[in-house]
Amino acid sequence: MMRRILASLVLTLCALLPPLALAQATGDRIDASTKTTRLDGQQEIYFVESGHGTATAAGQSVDLYRNIAVLMPANLEFTIKNTGDQPLTMYVINEPTPPGFRPNAAMLVKDENKLPITSSDGLWAHIVKTLFVTADGLGTLQSVLTVTLDPLTLGKPHIVDHDDIEEVWTALDGTSLAFVSNQLRRQTPGMSFYHIPDNKTPHTNINQNEDSAVKFLYFARYHPHEPRP
Repeated sequence: MMRRILASLVLTLCALLPPLALAQATGDRIDASTKTTRLDGQQEIYFVESGHGTATAAGQSVDLYRNIAVLMPANLEFTIKNTGDQPLTMYVINEPTPPGFRPNAAMLVKDENKLPITSSDGLWAHIVKTLFVTADGLGTLQSVLTVTLDPLTLGKPHIVDHDDIEEVWTALDGTSLAFVSNQLRRQTPGMSFYHIPDNKTPHTNINQNEDSAVKFLYFARYHPHEPRP
């Protein structure tokens, strides 16, 4: 059950991973806007890659620019508009909401540029900023983070400790080497890998660059959790 749930998230993310360009999707009009939309039985997380815009929902309007993260809850009408002179592009994670789930009453916005570092030594070298966790209103996922590796560092190769854990790692900035099982793969911005929860496949990323960091958008489900009452 859990693997099927996260698999649907992975497929949805992969289908949208070439950044969603609002202006390009509507004929390159800089003032392009989505139609008023409501997410039923699902919610979405937007992470802005480039451009400027606004997201409006329930009388609340927020500015969108690079590294802004938005948790758009289920059952809330919203629009997204490009207000800049370049395409507004973003990564989109779509998650189903389980029966009995109580979504947030308003969108939740985090500016990753201003967030404090949550930890800087996890798995040897992961520099983590926390975007959203279950308490913030996630329905299926339990963690959405950014993870940075400084030049010439790597995370500790590891396996997951039980088969409930599933993870997706998407490269945001820089090119690294994805180490999965006994293979290395060059991971460029926009590329993702899904870590198989088989309790035996090691994985990590290696930043082989001498003068630049690499950064990832990470999301995961660790174990079943009860819907918020």
